[in-house]
Amino acid sequence: ASEVLAGARVTFNYFDVLGLGPLHGRAFLPQEDQPGHDQVVILSHELWQQRFGGDLRILGQSIQLDYQPKVVVG
Repeated sequence: ASEVLAGARVTFNYFDVLGLGPLHGRAFLPQEDQPGHDQVVILSHELWQQRFGGDLRILGQSIQLDYQPKVVVG
């Protein structure tokens, strides 16, 4: 089933600028900031808990966002 989610496209250093990082997994890599190499996503804690039950096995898995596959890295 489809869901409407709020999200944002950010630069690879977004979390560094905020002084934050993912709770699990990793942040974005510089090369993932380039067009055509942006097929990764970091989930919010709320979405990770509500939609994926806080399961760490979602890391490295592909999910569909805007009908495009994205690999969850954090």
